[in-house]
Amino acid sequence: YSLEEMERSKNFTLANSTSPYGYDELMYQINQAKSMLKQSYDAFEKIGEATYAGIEQTEGTIAMLETNLDLAESNLKVAQLNLQTGTGTQLALEEAQNTVDTTKNSLQAAKLNHSLLVYQMENPCVAAAQ
Repeated sequence: YSLEEMERSKNFTLANSTSPYGYDELMYQINQAKSMLKQSYDAFEKIGEATYAGIEQTEGTIAMLETNLDLAESNLKVAQLNLQTGTGTQLALEEAQNTVDTTKNSLQAAKLNHSLLVYQMENPCVAAAQ
């Protein structure tokens, strides 16, 4: 039964009950259903709050990674120029390239995580199922 159906059928059930405790039993079931409904609502609310906090945190991470990527690409250009002018090494160039690649991968992962969190915020049943 849904909570509304239980409320609507309360009078009918009580009129046709053979138990002397019919009213108490039915009220207990209705109160139990209301309590479960409130618990579910509270759980959905907490999931929504946690998802929103995750979105905000991920947006901060994305901004930081974009700044780090700009810096890593600048360092790569410096390493390339240093190698061309003979003041740098191939190893320094490869390390700079590795930093750029790692930062790009981290940025892509953060953007994917952000998209997932936005989807969960827009579809709370998906978040609740996890």
